[in-house]
Amino acid sequence: MIYCTTQRSGSTLMCDDLFNLAGGKPVNTERLYTEIVRGRPSKPWAIAWEIACGINRVQGVIINKVMFHYTWMIANAIRGIRVERPRPIYKFKPDLFDAFHEFFSQSTWIYGERGDLFAQAVSMYLAEATDFWEIREASIRRPADLAARVPYDRERLLTLARRFLAERTQWQCFFAHYGIVPIRLAYENAVVNYPGYLDNVIAVTGLRRVEPTPPRRMFKVGDARNDDFAERLRADAATDPELRGLFAR
Repeated sequence: MIYCTTQRSGSTLMCDDLFNLAGGKPVNTERLYTEIVRGRPSKPWAIAWEIACGINRVQGVIINKVMFHYTWMIANAIRGIRVERPRPIYKFKPDLFDAFHEFFSQSTWIYGERGDLFAQAVSMYLAEATDFWEIREASIRRPADLAARVPYDRERLLTLARRFLAERTQWQCFFAHYGIVPIRLAYENAVVNYPGYLDNVIAVTGLRRVEPTPPRRMFKVGDARNDDFAERLRADAATDPELRGLFAR
């Protein structure tokens, strides 16, 4: 299974929910990124794939998560080409992605998206600024003063929103080019509809649910500050040349 998504779209929550429902432990489903893109030195494809298969497996199903901007680097690794200077790419070009698609062509394709682009950008901005990325215990909350010390940065937030818009648009180009019809998961539905939002994924993959349904292992990080920043960003985006088209929908 290949889970295609963008950062701060709830992908870690959704993948953990799936592993949890199938009786698996929490894992890093972005292992290909860890071994190929972040690894120093970058591991050869055969080794990275072996590691991912060993870690990202539950009931025989292998689940790997990828972000658009670095997928071309995984494709290069599959082709045996080492990426010397990793850099993000936000434009779909078949020659950069063909090897990736060919290798995973028989996989179940999942696409996860967060409907509120501005909340997504704010989530990324605050996570980067505070280095507080996730919550795995209900008793833990992001310290209020941690985010309160982070100022609203209009230009950085607009940059993040543009980047996320580009990535989600280019994923659609990827799917259309290869004739892929992914199972689509929405962050907003996932938040309120656990575990039902994963019914289709479980049916297609053949995973067996554990009984009784286990409680969630991840919890919402955002708070009122996220909401405030998202509203300010929405207002700023209304006049941005790349983002204002969103308001005509």
